[in-house]
Amino acid sequence: MNTPTGYAAGLLCGVVAVAAAIPLIRVATAHADGLLAVGSKITIGGRHDCSIGFFATDSTGDQLAVTAGHCADGLNEKVTNAWGQQIGEVVAWQPDHENAQGKLDGARGVTVIYTYKSFGYQAFFTGTGTPSVGEGVRKFGETTSGTNGTITHVWTHPDNPTLDLMESDLQQRPGDSGCAWYTLGAPVLLGIDSSGDEQNGIAGAYAQPLSSIRWQMRNVPRYGQGFSVYVES
Repeated sequence: MNTPTGYAAGLLCGVVAVAAAIPLIRVATAHADGLLAVGSKITIGGRHDCSIGFFATDSTGDQLAVTAGHCADGLNEKVTNAWGQQIGEVVAWQPDHENAQGKLDGARGVTVIYTYKSFGYQAFFTGTGTPSVGEGVRKFGETTSGTNGTITHVWTHPDNPTLDLMESDLQQRPGDSGCAWYTLGAPVLLGIDSSGDEQNGIAGAYAQPLSSIRWQMRNVPRYGQGFSVYVES
C-alpha cells in the first residue's frame, strides 16, 4: 500500500476542563528549572524547531530524548530548549525521506538526543502500546499544544517498518514534529508525530509508530543497546 505524503511538521498550555463522563486527560507541562517534559520545544542545530516525543534510557544509563528524523541534519548537533539552554546533542540519527517538493513520502527516520544529566525529565507515560483504527488519541506539541482525535488508518510493512504510519484527524502544524501521540486517559505512548496535511479544510496528521523506532534502534551502537522508553514504574 502506498504511503501518504504530507508537509514536514517542524508549548504547552494549562489545565483542560473535563466532564465527568470523559476520561481524565493528563497534561504535559514545560519547565525552566532544569526539568525536561514531553512536548517541550527544542531547537536542533539552531535551525529546526521541534518537540520532544518521549524519553528513553539504554543499557549504560544514558538519558535520551527522541524526536522526528527531519528535526536534525546530522550527528553531534547541539540541542537547546525554549530558554536557549543547551540540553544535549544528537547521538543517533536517520533522516526522513522527502521528495523534491519537501514532502515526506517514504521511510521515516528518527533523531535521538543525549540529554545532559543536569536536566531531569518526567516519566509522563504509564506504558507503551500499538495503534488501532478507531482508537482515541491525543498529541501535545510545540505549536498547537494539546489536541484530541481518532486514529483513522494504520499502515504496516513487516519487511521495512520504517514505512509504517498511523493517520488521525488530529490538528498539527510545523513545530509539532516529533511530539508524542498517546491514548486518552492514562497516557500510553503509541508513536511520534511525523507530518501533517490539510485538504478541503479537513485536517490530517501522520505519526510513526513506536514499533518502527524500536526496530531502527535495534542495531545502533551503545544508544540502541537496551533502548527502553522511560515510563512510570
